[in-house]
Amino acid sequence: MKRFHALLTAVACVHLLPLFGIGQPSNPSDWERASHFWEHNKLSAAQHHYDEWRVHNNEAPASQLALAEYRATSCAIQLQHQDAEQRVERFLKRYPEHPLGRQAQWDFANFLYRKKDWKDAAAAFDGLSTLRMKPAQKLEWQFKRGHAYFELEEYEEARLDLFAVMEAEDALTKFREPARYYFSHISYIKGQPQVALEGFQSLADDPALKNVVPIYIAQLLHETEQYDRLIDYAPVVFSDEIKMKDSQRADISRLVGDALYKMQDFLSALPYLEVAYHEARGSGRTRDFSYQMGYTYYQAESYLKALTCFALVVRDTDDMAQLAHYHAAACYLALDEKSKAKTSFKKASELGFDSDVQEDALFSYAKLAYELTFNPFDDAVVAIERYLAEYPNSRRNDEAYGFLLEVYMSSKNYERALAALEQIGTKTPEVKKAYQLVSYNRGVELFRAAAYEESHAYFESARTYP
Repeated sequence: MKRFHALLTAVACVHLLPLFGIGQPSNPSDWERASHFWEHNKLSAAQHHYDEWRVHNNEAPASQLALAEYRATSCAIQLQHQDAEQRVERFLKRYPEHPLGRQAQWDFANFLYRKKDWKDAAAAFDGLSTLRMKPAQKLEWQFKRGHAYFELEEYEEARLDLFAVMEAEDALTKFREPARYYFSHISYIKGQPQVALEGFQSLADDPALKNVVPIYIAQLLHETEQYDRLIDYAPVVFSDEIKMKDSQRADISRLVGDALYKMQDFLSALPYLEVAYHEARGSGRTRDFSYQMGYTYYQAESYLKALTCFALVVRDTDDMAQLAHYHAAACYLALDEKSKAKTSFKKASELGFDSDVQEDALFSYAKLAYELTFNPFDDAVVAIERYLAEYPNSRRNDEAYGFLLEVYMSSKNYERALAALEQIGTKTPEVKKAYQLVSYNRGVELFRAAAYEESHAYFESARTYP
């Protein structure tokens, strides 16, 4: 309001009257009454009296009529009257070359800007001529037009104006920093995280942005994979001076926790990830996040909590589910729940996304099947033979054949036990001793069955490792 008053007082009292030869108004009391209300910021009354004066003084000098109409139009703009736009258009039509026409357009564009009518504001600023604008006004025009385009998400148009304001040597401080903020945000949206990061870091000391900029900086440090810097920045963004919503605090906790997770500092990551996980609800607890949380709990030896998280992951059949089954099995082993571990290892072995995990899961399943089964031929033999068939060159084959040997010996199936012994590559003293014993027992078995020639061959085999 003060700007309008100062402007019009200067224009009316100093420049306009001498310039356009305005003498005393034809009805001084009406004019003075309107001017009194104008000078005392009584806009509604001023508009009414200027309109009334114009109706009864249409023969007054054109410059005086123009001043009255401009002031009435300015009142309508400031009062946000619905006819403000029509008044501006009418003024420009009547006085197309009048200096106050440009001022009326400027005032109306600012009126739309203050209303946050971004589309019309952008159009209004576009319609302004900048030829006679002073540098400071032109920078204000560029900022406001750029901001309006920003709010309309027309970022390419916005960034040109905003960049011009940022780089101008004589840019007004009140526009330079907001321009940098919006420009940095556009860079963030447009996939230029390093440009955005540098912009927001330059705004870190701006008191007006102290609760916003740290959030951007944390996000961008994570996006640019500057994990060490993000971890170092955590005390800043979580300080009491930064006011954040719980949801924002949870989001940043997730980023810091993820940075520590990627650095394999799981114990340090745990409290940050827990904050984010507990805040997440519904779709916020994604399978990715649940796996990450579960694996962090697993590394921290919080096995029951880990299992709760892994249970949300194994509902699908993909690489993440395979890993979740595998680590869930390890949790069950740590809790001495071998039967559940065996089941989880089996499920992991049935998914082929990670061959190393699949192989280890199958071996672990076979081993547990051997340990737990009452009838070795139910699960153990099938599992071990499957392992040997699928991984014939595995470094664990000797160990697998050793399991088979123990199964066959315990069931007195000496023929199959010998076949398993033949497959063991490294003949340790224990293997050689087992070979002698099994060969002898098979020979005795055949001798008792009156198969003397066959039994003789096995008795000879018992001498292989004297």
